Amino acid sequence: MNHLLKKRLALAAATLLALILCFSGASGVTVCLDPGHGGTDPGAVGDYYQEKAANLDVSFAAKDYLELVSGVVVGMTRTTDVTVSLADRCDFANSGGYDRFMSQHHNAFNETVQGTETYCHSDSLGGPSQDLRDEVHPEIIWAFGYNDRGTKTADFYVLRLTNMPSILGEGSFIDYKNGFDESWRFATDWEDHAGREGYAYCKGFCDHLGLPAPPYGGIYPDTTIVDDDNADFVGTWAISTWGENYDGEKHYKSPGDGSASATWTAPVPENARCHVHFYVNYGAYADSAEYIIEHSGGTDTVCASQYNVTTGWHHLGQWDFSSVASVTVTDTIRGQGTYVVADAIMFINISDHTPPQTVEDVVAVTSSSDIHLSWSSVTQDTSGNPETLSHYVIYRSTDPETIPGDSIAGTTDTTYLDAGAAGATGTDYFYVVRAADDSGNESKNSEQVGEYDIHLLTAP
Repeated sequence: MNHLLKKRLALAAATLLALILCFSGASGVTVCLDPGHGGTDPGAVGDYYQEKAANLDVSFAAKDYLELVSGVVVGMTRTTDVTVSLADRCDFANSGGYDRFMSQHHNAFNETVQGTETYCHSDSLGGPSQDLRDEVHPEIIWAFGYNDRGTKTADFYVLRLTNMPSILGEGSFIDYKNGFDESWRFATDWEDHAGREGYAYCKGFCDHLGLPAPPYGGIYPDTTIVDDDNADFVGTWAISTWGENYDGEKHYKSPGDGSASATWTAPVPENARCHVHFYVNYGAYADSAEYIIEHSGGTDTVCASQYNVTTGWHHLGQWDFSSVASVTVTDTIRGQGTYVVADAIMFINISDHTPPQTVEDVVAVTSSSDIHLSWSSVTQDTSGNPETLSHYVIYRSTDPETIPGDSIAGTTDTTYLDAGAAGATGTDYFYVVRAADDSGNESKNSEQVGEYDIHLLTAP
């Protein structure tokens, strides 16, 4: 059987699998994500961030997006900074019977090389591994816009010894610092750096299996798009239906002195932090269009290229807003370009809505007239992502049916002394503890513990 025929048959089989999954409610498609390195193995090292951490960030972002796709089940070879051997990674994927395997990595060389390359095993050419690789690779190029170093083959351990179609992505060179520092971009999550790459893995995976991919930004609960139909225009702007515009048309204007403008506003929650994107179709427009963002900290001006950029959404940055988000583009052009385009603006609220994990192992011990509470520390939120905890909140009630009761204290410790609550008080006290994060989210109630006089009780 010749190579071309083998490839056609393999791709036909992959297409058939996608159709089966789609028309069966996609109830049986599983994917194993493999954040490379970890623990004692940092991988590539940059000045601000290590590869092991970047890999985990990207894997979590990919997981969040993939779990928005109906029927897709996601596993990860590690979810914390632990050492996992190559053999254990393969064993996890193989024993779990996953349908696909995608390994997240980042490169390093000499601080001056930057680009993206994606691998499958050389023995898998012509099959679904190659197709998965070829679908994911251009999406990572979209995510970063770095040099396309191509789709490649390699005899990597995790590609050779996994039983399912497998790929490995080298998203970027984390040691690069020739004009910008790639490790700094990961460390600060510059322009949703890890999130964009995570979305790329999800989008490529969905395209490979013919599944509907969620929109970029879909992991966030509050996404608002304001089209040019609802923008406020100053000056004379023309309307065009040429090209792939958002919702069919766009406004445009020839260069001016900055007095003409288009302004998009959207209501947002109090103290919301939002990613801001503008939409433009491919065309020789403004090389450097002037966008003015009014946010809770003041006003920022960002110059962004509309000149022959990819049709779609382009990121301006992220800012904190108070109740209303506002973006204005003026008719100022800094550089070449025939027109300034005003189409749509997207606001993605990325304020943290994820509560921490539930506090566990709460223990109440009486001594003399006091009740001593202690519990295990919380280190992750409910999605598995590392969580920056603010404090723990202790609630107390005199009725075990009244949950959680009144908040009596907050502490950064994992212990609390309720002085004078025990002994001959004649009062029942029941406690739950919640973990709180910096965004004000609180976890579910811990197990309830209680005390009557000096006898410790555990509520049913």
